[in-house]
This record gives sequence, C-alpha cells and structure tokens, in this order.
Amino acid sequence: MKIVYITNARFPTRKAYGINVVKTCEALAHAGAEVTLLAPSYRRDKLNDGISCFSADNTFTTHSIAPYIDAVVLGWFGFWINRVVFVAHILCAKEIGKTKEKIILTRDELSGWALTLLGHDVFYDLHGFPAHKKWLWARIVRGMTGIIVTSHSKIDRCTHLLGISREKIAVAPNGFDPALFDFDTEKSVLKEKLDLPKDKHIIMYTGGLYDWKGIFVLAEASALFPDLHFVFIGGMPWDVLSFTKKYSERRNIIIRGYEPHNKIPLYLRAADVLVLPNSRVSKDKIFSAHSEADTSPIKLFEYMASGTPIVASDLPSIREILNKKNAILVKPDDAVALGSGITVALQNRALSHTVSEQALLESKNYTWRKRAETILCFMVKRVSEKKEYMRIGIVLHPYDEERPAGLGRSILEITRSLLSFDEKNEYIIFLKHAPREKLRFPGNNWRIEILGGGVFWLDALPRAQKADVYIFNTPRTPFLSHQKKSIVIAHDFAYRYLQADTLRQWAINTILSWYQGRSLRRARHIIAVSEATKKDIIAFYGIRSEKISVVYQGFSHICDLSGKPVPLPEKFFLFVGVLKQRKNVENAIKAFIQFHTQNRDYHLVIVGSGEGEYARKSKYLAGQSAAAAHIHFLGFLTDNELAYVYKRATVFLFPSLIEGFGFPVLEAMDCGIPVITSKTFSLPEVGGDAALLINPLDVNEISSAMEKLIHNPGLQKNCILMGKEYVAKFSWEKAARQIHAIIASLYD
Repeated sequence: MKIVYITNARFPTRKAYGINVVKTCEALAHAGAEVTLLAPSYRRDKLNDGISCFSADNTFTTHSIAPYIDAVVLGWFGFWINRVVFVAHILCAKEIGKTKEKIILTRDELSGWALTLLGHDVFYDLHGFPAHKKWLWARIVRGMTGIIVTSHSKIDRCTHLLGISREKIAVAPNGFDPALFDFDTEKSVLKEKLDLPKDKHIIMYTGGLYDWKGIFVLAEASALFPDLHFVFIGGMPWDVLSFTKKYSERRNIIIRGYEPHNKIPLYLRAADVLVLPNSRVSKDKIFSAHSEADTSPIKLFEYMASGTPIVASDLPSIREILNKKNAILVKPDDAVALGSGITVALQNRALSHTVSEQALLESKNYTWRKRAETILCFMVKRVSEKKEYMRIGIVLHPYDEERPAGLGRSILEITRSLLSFDEKNEYIIFLKHAPREKLRFPGNNWRIEILGGGVFWLDALPRAQKADVYIFNTPRTPFLSHQKKSIVIAHDFAYRYLQADTLRQWAINTILSWYQGRSLRRARHIIAVSEATKKDIIAFYGIRSEKISVVYQGFSHICDLSGKPVPLPEKFFLFVGVLKQRKNVENAIKAFIQFHTQNRDYHLVIVGSGEGEYARKSKYLAGQSAAAAHIHFLGFLTDNELAYVYKRATVFLFPSLIEGFGFPVLEAMDCGIPVITSKTFSLPEVGGDAALLINPLDVNEISSAMEKLIHNPGLQKNCILMGKEYVAKFSWEKAARQIHAIIASLYD
C-alpha cells in the first residue's frame, strides 16, 4: 500500500505533534506500507531545534515543501495565507500523482478536502475540534473516506457535531516507541547522568507548559512538599521563561525546559512519581474541553512504559486509558488532592508497585506499531467498502414549500423510499436553503448539504461533497458546471402547451425551454414519469428514446390517515388540484353547472390553493351561476382534512388538460371513489380502464360522464373495484427500486 502523509505543521518542532507525525509514518512503513511524508519547510524554521520531519533510519521518504510565502508574521490573516498556499503546493505535488492509487493520510483538513474533491481516497488524522465555523469544518471532513481519532470520546463528537457515520471512524490512540525504553539502568545512575538530585524523591512532569495541562496545580502542590523535588521537562522557550519567573522562589521546583525526545525515557525512569495533572480549566475554553474529553497525550503512554507509578487527574479523557488498577487517580484542579495522591504513591510501596506493573503490562497495547496496524486495517476496509458502495447525490428541490403540491411531495417520497430499502449506499441530500423543519428520513446513511441561494445556486455543487451519481428532480442542472453521471427526472412541460399571457411570460418560457433542453441533453440518463412525458421530451428536444426510461410514480395512501372533519354536503363531486389553467377547473365548473340543472341534490367541492387571474375567473364563474350555492371552494387542506373529504366523496372529477402524472387519480381510486378523468397526456396511463375517460375540452362530454356514473350503480361499483385493483401497480417503493437500478447501471 502506498500512503502519502500530509501535514501543514512546521518542522523542526518541539511540540508533540512532531512525535506523532514521524512515529506514525515510521510505524506505517515498518508495517509494510510505502510512506511519503509531505511537510512544509519554511526558512525561518531551518535553524530551530526539535523533532525533524525526516526519518532517522530512512524507513519513509520525506518531501519538504518550500512555499515562496511565509505570512505567519501577519497573524490570523497570514496563517490562512500560509494554509491556502500550502494546499496549492499539495495539489501540484508529483508525489500525490493523478492515478489516485495512493492513499492520502492527512492532518491538514483543507488539502484533504481538495484531494477528496479530486477523487482521492483521503483519511483524516483528527486530533482536535475547531472553536468556530463548525458547520464549514463538518462540510470539509464529512466527504473523506475515513476519519481516524485518538480517543473513543471523539467518536460521539464526530457523529453529533460533524454528522459522520460510525462506520467511517476508527480509534487509533497515540503510542510510544518500545525501543526507546530498551535499557536497564539503575535509578541512581540515571539521576547522576541527568544531573538530578539524589537525596530526595523526584516528582516529574513532562510536556507543554500550558494551563490546561494542570502545571500550575502541580506547582501549587509542590508547596506542600518542601522535601521533594518537582521536575518539569518541556515547554516552549517563552513558556519556560514565564513559568520560571512565576516560581523562581520555589526552591524545590526544577525547570529543565525542552529536552530531546530520545532522552525523555531516561528522565521518566529516573523519577519516583510521574504526574499527569490535566485540568478542566483554561483561559481558552476549547482547550479545557479538549483536556477533559478528547486528549490522548503521548506522554501518558510513555509514563506507562517507564514502569514508574503514575498520579493522574480523574478525567474522562484519562480514564479511557488509566484506572485504579494501573494508576492513582485524583480529583482534578485540586492541589491538596494531587498532593494526597503523590503521598500515597511514595508511602504505599506495594500499591505503587502493583499499579506501575499493570501500567507497564498494558502499555504494550499502545505502541506506534499498534496504531499503524489499526490505521492500515481501517484503510483497507474502507477502501474496499468504498468500491462496493455508491455515493448518491439527490438535489431535493423544490422542497420545503409552505403548501407542497404534487411535485414537492413526489420528490420527498422518492427520496424517503430510496433510503428505506437502500442501507448500503451513502446519500447526500442537497438543499438550496436550510429547511424550516428538520428533515426526517429513515436510516443513518444520509446527510444534508446546503448549497445556498441565488440564481446559480446549483453551481455550488462542485464545491460541495462529490457524489458518484447525481439525481436532479427537475430538468434544471448546474449552468456553469457539469456532472458526468447525472440523472434528470422530468415530470411535465405544461408551459409548452399554454399560451403566454404577457411578453414577460413568453420570455420566461423561452428561456426555461432552452435551459431544460440543455439540462436534458447533458444528463447521462433521463427518467420520465409517464410515456406521455417521454414523448414530449423526444418531440420538444430531439432526445433519443434509449436515453429515457419511464418510471411511474407512487402515491400517498391518504385514506389510511385519520380524517379531520371539515363541513361537507351529503353528495358531491370532488376536484383536487391547484387552481391553474392546466388543471381545467373552469370546464369542471361548467360541466357541473350543466349537470346541476337536472341533478340539484349534488354539489361540487373544489380542494386546492389558487391565486391569480385564473383562480379569480374560476370563482367568479361559479359565483355567478345558478349552481353557486352548490359549488364550494375549500382552499388548501391538510392531509388529514383531505382524507376526511376523500372518504365522503361520491365521484372524483379530474378533467385536467396537462398532467405529467396524476397523483389525485390514484389517491381517489385507493379511497374507493369512482373516477372521471381526461383521455389526454398521462391520465389514460394513470387511470387505465378503471376510470371514465373524457375529452377535457368538451363540457358536454364531461357532464354526460357525470350523469352516466351517477345513474348507474353497477358502473360505479365496477369502477371502484377495478380502481382498487389498478392502483396496486403503483408504489413509491417500486418507483424507488427502478430508479436505484438505473443509478447502479450508471455507476457500473
């Protein structure tokens, strides 16, 4: 396996990340991987001492990236300049390659994100969480092939904070190098060699001199033991200077500052007690949280490997590794409690021997080699799994309308059905805006990406998480970018049949037709919701038939809902749909007025929202007729109210002019209502032989069908029985499975 490890951290360094990076690379190489480390090399750092990014025994290769710009002196702004420049260098690095055969392991999320977008397998070596812009950070890391964390507590934060599924996370704690502890030297000899006091016990701390490390609590505890020496190893020069100044009068405190890492095991075995006094308190809240729940300090494993008794703060992050059997745990941020723990360690020799021996035994589980093996196994598993599953992107638009019509409901139901049976693949739900209410879909193999608003909002897709296949629920794809494997779902092209009332509307329709035609031609495959829609696509846009599949939609079993009462007449014809010209509401009203002259005990109930000139004309037509008292406009109804109305209707009247797929027809049949509908567009496909088909432009024919059905109980019963049987052919699950098969064919 070829691995490229990327870090944007500065080298040489005195900080612990340097140990983590170099030792992880060495261990991966020793475990059989071919490892290349990419790390920056700034001029100002070349004279620094500390840990080098180069392998001491050439087990891995290091390529130093020398950016032309080092803007660190500009503060926060310069920090981001450096990061962006580093990413640019990474994208041009020949070590990455274009074949994508190498696996990327990175501590730098920005370069990892960029390489993910280019299709590389990227694993993020996560060691902490951001204080701000968590949504942006989540968006960056969620698309990576896998996330490697150093503690189990980070799993919960990754799943809840970042929305990453548990299967994409592996726990690989930090470790220690057993070779550094392969010596057997007496404690007295070590003290002499390291120039440490021999006459008194030594209480030792190694690591950074930060408040969240609990160093000030340990320093305060030293005042309780004037006969003990408290030795502090580590810290940056400015921290050492500040700490020395603060405790210059404390004679039993010895501050050694930075020591080369290979000398640390000597110090640890020279000590009588090792202290890990991590704190819950810090001037920076992010570090106090990190100390309490997330940290996996390298020194902890080195403490365990030294065989010296450990006194540590009783924090969740520490308890993942230490317990009462392998350490002496004390209340954090309490100098007296810490002092009591030190006293126990020194006076209870039997306990100290027991816990130190147990810690030494358990330390074998926390070597760098063990970490590398965990990472390699996880990489192999995730990469193989990735080949077996698809990442499917669904553009869920239009969605979150205040009063969703058929299209909005269709999009939602198809997505829900796909997720109901497909637990294997990963789904990215792309939204234009954040939804007003939380999306509720089955399973945990989906997540949301918000693309943002604007005219060209779909062109944010290339900057979002990459999918293997994209589904666009309308013939509107990105204008400035192109997704090679895309499926466009087409419902209808009503505007192509209706005459524009104004020059503005004509211009909008012309642009829309061009845009939709462009989207359909650029799609890899097209799904039409009916044969009628397929014929329109071929006729309007000249697209070959083989590129188009017909997938009939499902419908909502609305009558399974408990009904919410609304005022209704006893016997009535029911129309359900928005009050628009394409729905042919005026002819439904005219036909009922004609029917009403001989059948005065029937009513017409119209359900559906509507504004604008056509809705006003329809209501005026009804209001000025002799049947005005028998025509009722109920407006928009909730699903429960609509269920109540459906269950009480005598006949469902749906003489629509243009339908890509008539959901209300199937809903009515499922509710056991005889149906009158049009013989145009998709409605003969949806109604079949179970409905009475009429010419929607012929008012007399519509009225005659109403008469025929009302006065023929046998025909009513036959329509109901056939309707119940016919609707069984349609379901959202069936539609979703057909769409899933098309997705799979594109992926292959």
